Amino acid sequence: MESNKKVSKRLKWLLFFSILALAVNPFTVSASVNDYSLKRFSSQLANVPLPQKTNRVESYDRVGGITGNGDNCDFKAGITYETELSEEEIRAYYSGLELRSAKGQGQVEIGLLFKEVKWKTDNLVYEIYILDEGHKAGFDIRCT
Repeated sequence: MESNKKVSKRLKWLLFFSILALAVNPFTVSASVNDYSLKRFSSQLANVPLPQKTNRVESYDRVGGITGNGDNCDFKAGITYETELSEEEIRAYYSGLELRSAKGQGQVEIGLLFKEVKWKTDNLVYEIYILDEGHKAGFDIRCT
């Protein structure tokens, strides 16, 4: 009799955790797939060679509802640099450079953002970024 109660209790816990795993699984799988896509997407930006006289300051990458008004998943990665080069030289250096989209379907252009920031020097500060918009959100709650 005692062993039947133990078996019954174990079955209840097994059923509880099985239901919990089924309920959570689509969310964690979707988020993991998008995280993997983001790392692949952002790593190609990090692999773009630096122009001369340029230093990396900081970088970021994000996945979620960055643009639009919901039910889509956007991927963005950016790197901020400090350089002795001019804005024109930077624009020419990155001109026409395209990278793979986050989900591997097409190309995205590199965007440039020049910042009005003065560091300890008079060097130019700029950000290069890539943005891939409008992918299906799936079950990733960051993409709502």
